[in-house]
Amino acid sequence: SGRAPEDPLPNDDAEQRDMGRYLIRRFLAAVFTLWAVATLLFLLLPFFPGSPFDQEMAIAPEFRAQLEATYGVTGSWVQRYFTFLGSCLEGHFGNSLQSQGQSVAQVLIRALEPISFLNLSALALTVCLGLILGLAPHLQPGWPQGTRGLTRAGLALPALFLAPLLLWLFCFKWDFFPLRADGSAISLLLPIFVLSFRPACGLGRILDQRLREQSMQNFARTFRSLGVSDNRLAWRWLLRSSLIAFVQQLPQIAAILLSGSLLVEPIFGIQGLGALSVTSLLERDWPVAMGLTLFFSAVLVISQWAADVAMLALDKL
Repeated sequence: SGRAPEDPLPNDDAEQRDMGRYLIRRFLAAVFTLWAVATLLFLLLPFFPGSPFDQEMAIAPEFRAQLEATYGVTGSWVQRYFTFLGSCLEGHFGNSLQSQGQSVAQVLIRALEPISFLNLSALALTVCLGLILGLAPHLQPGWPQGTRGLTRAGLALPALFLAPLLLWLFCFKWDFFPLRADGSAISLLLPIFVLSFRPACGLGRILDQRLREQSMQNFARTFRSLGVSDNRLAWRWLLRSSLIAFVQQLPQIAAILLSGSLLVEPIFGIQGLGALSVTSLLERDWPVAMGLTLFFSAVLVISQWAADVAMLALDKL
């Protein structure tokens, strides 16, 4: 009875525990998403018409059965399913059915090499341009109309229209850049800009709207009445709270850049994941198709998890 009551956990410790639980739940949700995507694709692919060996000319039935046994397309679907899940856990997706002697990992790495720099650079440029387009209307009195007009115009220009236009201007008319991407940095400038411009306009519009909402709050009006300039108010107080909505969009931006690269690649002559995706489906290269789907899904869920970590970190500032 004379024992003093125990002190409750400090607020910081309780917040850290809640943050840890939240991140664990998000991680488990990411694992479940990858499993669901792999299972769905595994169940759907066998219903596609044809066979991966239909292109062989006058193949004997015994050799056909031997090929199917070698590449693991025989047996019951339950056996193949659990074999596939076990291979995924080991990080081994088997061998390509069309690229003989090459594993799925080797095929994916070869397709990633020409577009890894492209997509990472496009993501960095998207973030930088989005910050500029979102902040500019709040830093200079004469910039809001022009910057917001540029943002609206960028959102109205799809990549399939912008890419041929820039090719005509900078490759045919003015001859500033090579027509096809040859791996050099200068040949990738146009594809990087085409990929990043429209998503950057979307990010800039979201940040601009959030900053306008924050600037109408009572605390912002109080700071202005005390003589705080709009530049200092935007940099010191408004931007920090507005960045949460900005960071929240980054996983969707990663998905837009990945899907956009599938359209931009053939325009600029880049042999990357776009060509590999089409080829693997048309030729029924099941291991490569599953590896590609899991790769795209992993990029999205990892981006979402990283965005959650960044939002929690910004919320604690």
